Amino acid sequence: MHTVRRSRRTGLIALAALGACALLIAPGGASAASCGSGDFCLWQNANRGGGLYFFDKNDSNLHNDLFARGVKVGDNATTAENHGSRDPSGLVDVIAYADTNFRGARLCIPLGAKIESLKVKRLPSDKTRGDSESPKEPDGTWNDDISSFQWVANC
Repeated sequence: MHTVRRSRRTGLIALAALGACALLIAPGGASAASCGSGDFCLWQNANRGGGLYFFDKNDSNLHNDLFARGVKVGDNATTAENHGSRDPSGLVDVIAYADTNFRGARLCIPLGAKIESLKVKRLPSDKTRGDSESPKEPDGTWNDDISSFQWVANC
């Protein structure tokens, strides 16, 4: 009987993990509701469309994460939202970086900020296509150019 309980618990944990993975790549309308309190969220398309990525910790390499099969988060985000929460650590703002490992040009995304299209944020140093799915890169904006991010106290 003890083994049955452990197996059932293991199965439930595996099912919950599978459900969490499905949320990471949920398309369009349902994804907007999935950006929970405490998360930094990126969507593949403008106005929270397409695949969704969310995380409540730093991520030094978004090229290791996927919006959907074959579509990397790194250099492919068009919408960003800082849905962080005020906590004792004081890390509430997000700095997005054009390169992995928190290097390159920086974009401050303060607590509560919603950027429906990163095309409105200028990136003069945008000189490479990176992993972008868009043939219009480089376009001189932050669209399709975020490769890492970290939580900070103020930016």
